[in-house]
Amino acid sequence: MPLESRTPPSTLSAAVPTDIHLGDVGVRGLPAELWLQIFAMGKRLDDTSLFANATQENGHIDSVSAVSHTCSYFRELAINSPILWTSIRFDDTCSMSNIRLRILRSHPLMLDIAIYLLDESVGPAPGLDWKSVDTFMDIVMDEIDKWRSLRIRLMVERAGHPVIMRLRDRLALNLEYLSISVRFREPGSIPSEPHIFNHGAPRLISAKLRGVAHTFYRPPLADLTTLRLEGIGNLSMGFDALVRVITQPPNLRNLLIRKDIVPPDRWALRKRGSIPLPELRSLHIYSESGAIYAGFLLAMDAPQLSALTLEDAFDKDLDPLWEQATPDQFQSLRRLTVPTEDHISSTTYVKICRLFPNVTEYTTCRGTPSTSQLFRLLRTPRRDDEEPVLLWPGLQTLRLASDLLEEEDSMDRVQQLLDTRVTAGCPLRQVCFFRSDDLDWMSDDEWSALLQDPVQVVGYIDVLPGDSVYIDIDDIAV
Repeated sequence: MPLESRTPPSTLSAAVPTDIHLGDVGVRGLPAELWLQIFAMGKRLDDTSLFANATQENGHIDSVSAVSHTCSYFRELAINSPILWTSIRFDDTCSMSNIRLRILRSHPLMLDIAIYLLDESVGPAPGLDWKSVDTFMDIVMDEIDKWRSLRIRLMVERAGHPVIMRLRDRLALNLEYLSISVRFREPGSIPSEPHIFNHGAPRLISAKLRGVAHTFYRPPLADLTTLRLEGIGNLSMGFDALVRVITQPPNLRNLLIRKDIVPPDRWALRKRGSIPLPELRSLHIYSESGAIYAGFLLAMDAPQLSALTLEDAFDKDLDPLWEQATPDQFQSLRRLTVPTEDHISSTTYVKICRLFPNVTEYTTCRGTPSTSQLFRLLRTPRRDDEEPVLLWPGLQTLRLASDLLEEEDSMDRVQQLLDTRVTAGCPLRQVCFFRSDDLDWMSDDEWSALLQDPVQVVGYIDVLPGDSVYIDIDDIAV
C-alpha cells in the first residue's frame, strides 16, 4: 500500500514560473528557492518512508545525499540548507564521519534520529560491531537536547552494549515522537517507571512501543496524546499494567493496539466501562485471537470517541457487542474504518450500522464497488416489514478500493448508490477511490475524464485519523 506526501501536487507546479521551459535553461537558470523546494520535497518523501516503513533497504541513498553529489551548484545549495540534513539514520550502511557531518550541517535545527539494528543473530546487524554502536550512541547522546524524534528498531537489547537503556537517566527536552521496537532483552535489572528518560521528556506527545518495549522500556507517559502498543509473538504484559499505561495520560486522544498484548481470556473479566478514556478520539484495534475487539469496546468508557478502526475482525469477534453494547455508548462515533471486509457478513454489517448509528465517514482499504458487502447494502436498501430501511442516513463520505478498470459496471454501481441516497434525501458528499499501485500511471486529467463529481481519488495518507505528523505504517493497516 503506497504512502503519499501530504504536499499537494499543485504546490510545486505553482512555484515554477509559467514562462520557463526546463529544457532551455541550465540548473542555474532556475531560482535557488525553487531548487531548495524540490530538494525539501524529496527529503519529505524520504522521511515519510523512514518513519512509516517497517524495514529499510540496505544501501538506500537518500535524496539529499544524491543531490549534494550531483553538481557543484546543487552541492552548495544543499550544504547551506540545514533543513535538508535533520534526518540521522544509523544502520550498517553509514559511517561515523557521515553522521557527524550531517549533524554539523543541520545546526541549529532539531534532529530526527532512526536506529536500525535488526540482525537475527546476537550481533547488531551485518557489517556492524558493538564498538560502532557504542560510538554512534556517544555521538547522538551529545545532541539529545536537539532530538525531535527517535525511532529504535532492535532485535536484542544487550546488557553489555545497551542502546535503549542509555536513555535511562536522561532528560529529553524537545523530544516529541518516540518509537521503540525490540524483540528480546538480555536479563538485567529494570528500574522503576519511567524506564527511560526518567529525568523527563516534557514535549513527548506521541509514542509507539512494540515487542518487549511496552513492558520494559516505557518513557514518561503523562503528556502523551498518541500511543501505539504492539505485541510480538507470545510476548505480553499484565492486564492491570495495560490499563495503567493507557489511562495514565489524561489527554490521550489517539490509541492503537495491535496483536494480543495481554492474555485474551482477561478481556472477559472486565466490567463494562471500567477503562476510563475521557479524551480518546481515535481507536485502532487489531487482535489475532479476536478477543480485544468486543472486549476493549465494552470495557472502555470513551464518550468522545469519534474514529474507530477494526482491522481484520471476524463476525464472531464482534458477537458479544450485539448483546451487551448499546448505541448510546457510541454517540460521538463519526468515522469507521474496516480495512479488510472479507470476514464480515452483511448481517453483521447491519448490526454495525445500528450500533454505530451516527457514522458519517466509512473507509475500507480492500473492498471495491463489486466486492464490498457494505457498499451493496447501501446501494440496495434493506426491507423490514416491507418498508425500505436506509442504513446510516447521516453518511457523507465513502472511501474504498478501485476496480474501475477491471469491472465495466463499477461506475454504474456507484451511480446507483448516489441516486439511492439522493432519492432518500440523504445524499453522499463524496465517494473516494484509493489510488493504488496499478493506477499510478493515470494522470489527473485521465482521472477527471473517468470520474464524475462527487467521485474522486485520494491517497491513503489523506484519511489517517489523529496524529499523523510522524506517520506509522500501522496507522494505515496494510
